[in-house]
Amino acid sequence: MDDDDLEEEDDLSFYRRVDLQLPERRPVALLVAPAQATNRLLKKRERLLTNLHHHLAELVVVGFNSGKYDLNVLKDILIPHLVHRSGIDLVVKRYHAYLALRTGVLKFVDISNFVAAGTSYGAFLKAYQCQGEKWFFPYEHVHPLGQLEEPQLLAREAFHSWLRKSELSEEDYAVCQRAWTKKGMRTLRDFLVWYNNLDVVPFLEALDKMSQFWRRYGVDMLKEAISLPTLAFKFEMSFLKELIAEGLHLSSFHTQDLYQPFKDNLVGGPAIIFHRHAEKGQTKICQSQYGQAARPVQRVVSYDANALYLWALS
Repeated sequence: MDDDDLEEEDDLSFYRRVDLQLPERRPVALLVAPAQATNRLLKKRERLLTNLHHHLAELVVVGFNSGKYDLNVLKDILIPHLVHRSGIDLVVKRYHAYLALRTGVLKFVDISNFVAAGTSYGAFLKAYQCQGEKWFFPYEHVHPLGQLEEPQLLAREAFHSWLRKSELSEEDYAVCQRAWTKKGMRTLRDFLVWYNNLDVVPFLEALDKMSQFWRRYGVDMLKEAISLPTLAFKFEMSFLKELIAEGLHLSSFHTQDLYQPFKDNLVGGPAIIFHRHAEKGQTKICQSQYGQAARPVQRVVSYDANALYLWALS
């Protein structure tokens, strides 16, 4: 048996590893030469040291909706710079949005991937009882950077959002005027700094509370995950490790002779039928198979799979 075989022996599926935990079901140990065993331990130590160094040296860059907006806005400049400086180790995308981007020392994550789909920034702050909310800036009015040198606050009409189809109320505009005077702002750039600080401070507080929650279960949220499904998996495993140590057996097979034939003969995957449009009383069940005799659906139920993780953890 060479070193590659030994590495493959370590890479067993989770359920098979559980089976092998029981002493009476453990296969006969293979004899390994002392030199091979030493090399195996050295490789394992080097791998652990490399992972530890990477974990300690990695700096996490966090945003909210940054995977959809910020990284896409900056990618023409940011990506070439990262490639030139340290190279890119990992890119995970969902359509046009970045779930994660990792270099040798930086890891970019989007907190909106750690919460239920559609959660707004304000709802995220409210969930962690943080004082603060999204404030206002005339994004659609400011085009060239030179406009940031405007010596006065822009008129209320400049805050109109064509994207959101919304107007800034007189009360909210009065808040902006008071902040301009109280903070001694001289240009629109000062107003942008104030706006960004209001955006970041409560976000950091909410992020700290969220990280502390997961830390109680032994999960370093920002270092070990890139989305809510990863957190849910680690959350579940934290309990299973304790139960397995107490003798929990999850496999349906009591011997390797039964397990291996089933494993080798597994084929296919989940059979799920999707419809782009479903309507009660109109959409037919298996219409391609039963034709006019197909029965119409009586109820349409839609689930957001990402949100179900939070429901299951509550």
